[in-house]
Parts: sequence; C-alpha cells; structure tokens
Amino acid sequence: MLLALDFEVGSDILKTVLVPSLNELSILAVVVGIRIVLSWSLSKEIDKHNTDLKNSGRL
Repeated sequence: MLLALDFEVGSDILKTVLVPSLNELSILAVVVGIRIVLSWSLSKEIDKHNTDLKNSGRL
C-alpha cells in the first residue's frame, strides 16, 4: 500500500509541476498526509510485533 502511495505522490508532484493549481496542491497535500500517517502506523505495528516476538523468545 505504501508503494502505491509513493507512486501516487510522484504522479501528483509531476502534475503539480506541469499544471500548478490550488486544487492539485490540495490533492498532493492530502496524499502526502495519508502517506505519512500510514508509514507511521506501519512502523509502530512492526515495532510492536518485534517486541512481541522478543518477549515470546522467538527472535
């Protein structure tokens, strides 16, 4: 999912550079915000999973 959002951010950046408008900038800001939240959430989930594995003695 994060890879797809990376491509979406890249395409939105290209669109914004070629046709700068307030609408394109707002879409880019929303997509970047979603990407940041998902990345943060995924890193927290991975950390929790690694902690659980350490506590169970599997790692």
